[in-house]
Amino acid sequence: MSTKHLLSLCAVCFLVLPVLAKEPAARPTVSTEDYDRWEMLWGPVLAADGKAFAHLVRRTDGERRLEIRRLEPDESWTVPWGTDPVFAPSGDRLAWQVTPSKEEAEALAEESQPVHNRGELLDLESGERRDLGEVKELAFGPEGRFLAVLGTYSGDESLDETPDETPDG
Repeated sequence: MSTKHLLSLCAVCFLVLPVLAKEPAARPTVSTEDYDRWEMLWGPVLAADGKAFAHLVRRTDGERRLEIRRLEPDESWTVPWGTDPVFAPSGDRLAWQVTPSKEEAEALAEESQPVHNRGELLDLESGERRDLGEVKELAFGPEGRFLAVLGTYSGDESLDETPDETPDG
């Protein structure tokens, strides 16, 4: 080994060894209070034209929301307790359901009232939102001109119950 190589090796060791000998910096710890702020993204849905998308955000503290984003022009909407987003095939409208919050559901249960979802419709061009009332499921027709409300609640039927009889015809 030449003197030049030996000096280079000594210089590298002289510079690198003190760095390796240091203790790693202490990482911040996560407290139990931090857990409730964690958020998870679920169920992303993209409009057919690619100009809008929606996704659910679930927090570890139980809170949920639907976030809707239109890219051109840049606009966004947040719907507390929104779920099951579905875009019209044209991408210009979005429908979803809104579930009662945990507190609302508990209050209804205490009063022996049924717990129902509500439907909403957003026109992404104008930003106009419409309340569709109590619904079980929503779907757009193949051309997107019509929104089918696939079920409404009747009587005391709640989210967890299904009717015993199916109508004929």
